[in-house]
This record gives sequence, C-alpha cells and structure tokens, in this order.
Amino acid sequence: MDSLHTVYLEPKTHIMPSVEVLLRSGEVQCRRGGGNPKAYWEQATRGRLCRAAVQAQADMLEIVPPATSKDNGVKKLLDHFGASTDEVCVARSNGSEKTKVVANVIGASNDDDGVADAIYKYAFY
Repeated sequence: MDSLHTVYLEPKTHIMPSVEVLLRSGEVQCRRGGGNPKAYWEQATRGRLCRAAVQAQADMLEIVPPATSKDNGVKKLLDHFGASTDEVCVARSNGSEKTKVVANVIGASNDDDGVADAIYKYAFY
C-alpha cells in the first residue's frame, strides 16, 4: 500500500473495513484487494457517491467522485489559464492516428508520463 504513495505519488491510502464505511467517509481514493475488486466495488457502491471504480492496475482500484475524469481535469486546467480546447491539442504518441492527425503536438506516451509532461511543458512554462 505504501508504494501507491511513494512510487505513484497517490495520497496516503487508508483501508476501510466495509463499503458502508467507505461511502460515509467520502475520503478514500483507492483500495487494494484480491480477486476482482472492481466488480465487487461497482456492485457494492451501485453508483452512490462515486462515478466509477477505475482500475488502471491489477492491484489498485480507485473509486472516484461524480464528475471526476481526465477530460474534466484538463478543462479545469484550461479554464485556469484562459485557454480553450480549440487552442490546444497534445496527442499521446501511443494515441489513435485520428487524434494525432488533428493534434498541434504529439507528445510522449502515457507509459512515459506524457500527460504530465505536456502539462508541465505547455501550461507551466
């Protein structure tokens, strides 16, 4: 569990004893478990207080609040800097050809932290 914080820079993880405690707290961002934790948590939460159970890795499950998405995060960042989606398009090198054709820039892949790289390169400098 500590590697989520130290390696992936996720907030400190807390293990919740039950789904009901999790739903009341609204604080937990991920849970680690065996078997198929995504299917279990999606059924147990049934959409209460969370948009989805996202599983990027086999041993990590994120339960995210409503309206949480990469799309909304990028839109908030663009709003903060006074830019629009029409002005900016950075595709990932591992993205679809359709996206890369219309992109202003083709950046690093997701595996190479391409989104973070593009944000630092184009938003902060």
